Amino acid sequence: MAFLIRFIDQLDADDDEKNAVPLKFIQGCFNDMVEARRRWDITRQWREENGVDAILGEPQPYFDLIKECYPHFWICRSKTGSVVYVEQSGKVDAARMLSSGLSVDDLVRYYVFLTEYTWTKLSPEPDGDASKSISVFDIDGVT
Repeated sequence: MAFLIRFIDQLDADDDEKNAVPLKFIQGCFNDMVEARRRWDITRQWREENGVDAILGEPQPYFDLIKECYPHFWICRSKTGSVVYVEQSGKVDAARMLSSGLSVDDLVRYYVFLTEYTWTKLSPEPDGDASKSISVFDIDGVT
């Protein structure tokens, strides 16, 4: 009987952890727990529907092409430890990407992959839930 109680307690703990609202959502909603819960539920559903939890294990057939044609990189960490990400929008070679068969959906999937990598590998727990990122968009050359 004690084993069954421990098992049920663990199921409850797993369910609580699965349903816990990440700190990023709470902070992003200015501590409005109702809104944070609503947004997290939408995000969690989207992540499940799109297989985001498994995306880092997926092949990325356009990885090299995107890196060559869409200059983007992590440059450093800020003084507060935030990951600093740079995109050079004016240097994107969209024509080459499209002529190589890359679709907008492929590019979006890559961006989800990149974002998941950022939070899973570059800023994992314990600091990942409270960490932030800084995005720099270098638009030199954009017309």
